[in-house]
Amino acid sequence: MPAPQQFSCEPISGLRQADVVPLLLPLLDLAPDQCRWPYGDGLFVFCGCEVWGSGPYCEPHLSLSQGRGTSSEREAHRVSNKQAA
Repeated sequence: MPAPQQFSCEPISGLRQADVVPLLLPLLDLAPDQCRWPYGDGLFVFCGCEVWGSGPYCEPHLSLSQGRGTSSEREAHRVSNKQAA
């Protein structure tokens, strides 16, 4: 049986990075409870760390996947918090 292929990916400058050491697994090697955050350009590998909750990502990648929202979403959140107080 051949040895597993080793992958490495350099971070892309200018992009936010998660505070996690990815396992860099090929898609076919991922278990259902492993993070599916992609790494690479062309030949993709995936984080592979334990997912957080029932989603597809580990906690650090989940936080990267959720942005600040649009200006109208931020305003609606601000107004709803103000009304709740």
